[in-house]
Amino acid sequence: TEQEGRLLGNVISSLAQSLQELSTNFRHTQSSYLKRMKNREERSKHFFDSGPLMEEDEGIALHDRGFTDDQLALVEHNTVMVKRGSETSSKL
Repeated sequence: TEQEGRLLGNVISSLAQSLQELSTNFRHTQSSYLKRMKNREERSKHFFDSGPLMEEDEGIALHDRGFTDDQLALVEHNTVMVKRGSETSSKL
């Protein structure tokens, strides 16, 4: 009937208005949250800025490129000598 049609239209209009209010509220809350996160990130940058650490790491990388072939041979020789010494002392 005509009354049911008007009632249905009013319900739809009310729901659409509620949805729009919720959407607006959500966008406002989301925007506020994102601003807080951005501000927090900016503040924490000062504490966690790794600029000098990166430079130190790069310096270490330049000096620590691994063992040379001579150094590897020396390590291998020393390992053999330690094993021999352990075997000799265990025999005694």
